[in-house]
Amino acid sequence: MAESSESRLRQLMVGDEEDMDSEGNRGGDADTNGDDEAGELLPNTGLGRALDGLLTSWTSLLSNTATHRTPQATTIDHVKEVSEINVKNFRDACQEVNAEFAKISVQWFQEHPEEAEQERIKNLDAAIARQATLFGRIPGVTQRRVEEYTSTGQQQDDSRNY
Repeated sequence: MAESSESRLRQLMVGDEEDMDSEGNRGGDADTNGDDEAGELLPNTGLGRALDGLLTSWTSLLSNTATHRTPQATTIDHVKEVSEINVKNFRDACQEVNAEFAKISVQWFQEHPEEAEQERIKNLDAAIARQATLFGRIPGVTQRRVEEYTSTGQQQDDSRNY
């Protein structure tokens, strides 16, 4: 069961939903024009397109903010405008990637509620253990900070006397 849900999650991330049947198997028409996706780095899915947009905007951001001198005379306003556009495009691309991951995650949680519940319980147990560890450290950290504060307070008092 766990292996089939992991393969389904992988299919959700790699393949289009329209190309899968109800069991998550690839279907659809074969490529007739000879273009296969083997040569592509990213598949033509929502996530693939979002990642491609992210990489494109990152490349644009880096290429337009390079520190080399150009023969063209550019004004500060032009540089500012281009930078704002590139940063906005990069932010939008990051949000698209995040939205695709969220969509895939929600879809997987809906299709596999038992495993999702087990995952939530495991994450909650880890969070509780982490909180217990942090609560256990409170007395030591508080004592150390009080000692640091009192020692720096005494040093400041000694320096005022001179």
